[in-house]
Amino acid sequence: NKRPVHQRFGVILAGPLASLLVGYLGYVLLFAVYGKPSMTAQIGQVMPGKPAAVAGLRAGDKVVSIDGKAVTIDTLVPTIDASKGSPMDFLVADDTKAERHVVVKAEKDSTGGKDVYRIGVRPTFVFEPCSFGVAWVEAASTTAQYGSKLVSIVKAGKTKDAVGGPVGIAQTFYALAGTGAQTRIELLASLSLSL
Repeated sequence: NKRPVHQRFGVILAGPLASLLVGYLGYVLLFAVYGKPSMTAQIGQVMPGKPAAVAGLRAGDKVVSIDGKAVTIDTLVPTIDASKGSPMDFLVADDTKAERHVVVKAEKDSTGGKDVYRIGVRPTFVFEPCSFGVAWVEAASTTAQYGSKLVSIVKAGKTKDAVGGPVGIAQTFYALAGTGAQTRIELLASLSLSL
């Protein structure tokens, strides 16, 4: 308490800066080791008995296009919903890069009083290899996006719904126990940035 104000302020800032640095370096590690997420629309899970399974879509298939229009992981679900149950021509590629056409008809699902159309798949992110230099750039971009999201949460006054405590963090780690190091590194990095 007897130190000059600028020194005391530096000590106070050390904690938040360390969290920021750990989060940033966590993303550098994630991208350098595992690669950066791409926009590829890959199917991570196919639910038994649902339209996708019946039509022959498989986990690991990459959706190239639907009805001739290219899709990404962001546009996959909205494109399926927009079909309103009409048959869709999926052009998909597997791990061997062999392409095939699969016709799928989405089924109506009432969620929260609103009709949506689903085929029974869960998309998953695909990570593409990147150089160490690209990893630093991607980490900076991800850190900036994360900061922007946190600011928008505070501005919207939704911090009560968006903030969790040690119990919630422990439950999340427990739920991710079998998902591998990649998911845990990402969680640690995002938690550090949140702090």
